[in-house]
Amino acid sequence: MTSTASEPSEASMGQCSLPGDSRKPSIFTKIIRREVPAKILYEDENGNFNRVTPVQFLVVPKKQLATLEEAHSCDEAALGRMFTVASLVAKQQGVTNGYRLVINNASEPSEASMGQCSLPGDSRKPSIFTKIIRREVPAKILYEDEIGNFNRVTPVQFLVVPKKQLATLEEAHSCDEAALGRMFTVASLVAKQQGVTNGYRLVINNGNDSGQEVPHLHSLCLLDNL
Repeated sequence: MTSTASEPSEASMGQCSLPGDSRKPSIFTKIIRREVPAKILYEDENGNFNRVTPVQFLVVPKKQLATLEEAHSCDEAALGRMFTVASLVAKQQGVTNGYRLVINNASEPSEASMGQCSLPGDSRKPSIFTKIIRREVPAKILYEDEIGNFNRVTPVQFLVVPKKQLATLEEAHSCDEAALGRMFTVASLVAKQQGVTNGYRLVINNGNDSGQEVPHLHSLCLLDNL
């Protein structure tokens, strides 16, 4: 690990840039450049390792999506916003040496997955999170704007790696949110291609304390039922 969640690189102080501009390329950047051989399941132009820790907080988009299979391209910026909000709240909570993000993704699509982007609760029973957002259920809200998870270790099946090399979420800017959100829709696409039909888990290890070993932010897709 060449940098931690608390140590911004030069790239985090400036504008969004291409991978490898200001640091030694990660193994993932080398794979993207075809400098290291790897089996690539999916690639487009948009574009860890185990230790269980307690749940600290949740990050919930205001739009209610039951699963990633309901997400469309218009949702990618909002999904990516979860990453930058997680970074902001972690900093507010005094987390200084890394953390892990986990997304549990169930399998059964609702009616909304067949239609266009819509507001939460339009075509289904509101979730507990939607009720919290509407202030129908009391909760301690650490951060909210207009634009947390549960633990069991399972085998890694595939990685989703953005082409831009960000060591940690603390290097991300608002201009990176759509690309970060793209990780979700790509994970859904590849899982479907791989015949995953009953749900999977996405894990993002961010910084030293999470077990991150490669200084290139990425998502792990884990399957429980193998």
